[in-house]
Amino acid sequence: MMLLVVDTQKGCFNEKLYAFETVKENIKKLITIARENGVEVAYVQHDDGPGTDLDKGTDNYEIYEEFAPINNEKRFEKNVNSAFHPMTGLTKYLKSKGEKDIMTIGVSTDYCMDATIKSGFENGFNIIVPSYTNSTYDNPYFDKETAYKYFNEFMWGTRYAKVITVEQAIQLLQSEKSATEVKLDKQILFDNIDRIHTTDMGAERIKKNLSLDEVDVVEWCKSKIKSENAEISKQGKNWYICVEGSIITVNASSYTIITAH
Repeated sequence: MMLLVVDTQKGCFNEKLYAFETVKENIKKLITIARENGVEVAYVQHDDGPGTDLDKGTDNYEIYEEFAPINNEKRFEKNVNSAFHPMTGLTKYLKSKGEKDIMTIGVSTDYCMDATIKSGFENGFNIIVPSYTNSTYDNPYFDKETAYKYFNEFMWGTRYAKVITVEQAIQLLQSEKSATEVKLDKQILFDNIDRIHTTDMGAERIKKNLSLDEVDVVEWCKSKIKSENAEISKQGKNWYICVEGSIITVNASSYTIITAH
């Protein structure tokens, strides 16, 4: 998953936006939680050219100070509405990482957010839009509240994105850490697969439990651990590998096969 922050620049992120304080606090909250849970945060910046409110090279072009990028977080630049336009390189970058789920926040609802959400959908990404994390201004045809509600409560969720609450967004971001930890645990076990062993007594017990007869118990367990069907979890001091109806228990420090049944 990526948290994509669209056009939250000093020249356009201000108190004239609909529900400004709520949107500002929600964006800050999601950025913080994403960082805490290892979810990549990336920013998009819009350049409208010299003499505009979004003139590259001026202070207005920079990201709003309360949620500015840190630690070399990526920035993608554009002079069109969609962050997924080929000029930004964002689509290519995401596809190179195999990233599919893009939580999208920022401004303006009826301009760059709308174009980005629809373009992201058309490029095959799963777009997620948390409520009250985007906003816009009044325009000659409808006021800013109407504009916000039209896109968030009517347009996007019907075809282009999954529109969720901020609380649901927080849960999604937090679940990414759990998924990452599981992947790391598995990789640690795989990296140490050659250290897996058992005692003579343990081997005899496993043979009896599983009716293996004349089989190298350690090699049998290794093959099962490496199986695509293996479900691996780490709980306390041990790994538990569930595969083909059997459960193999391996000590996480010594890599001793404790039992299998």
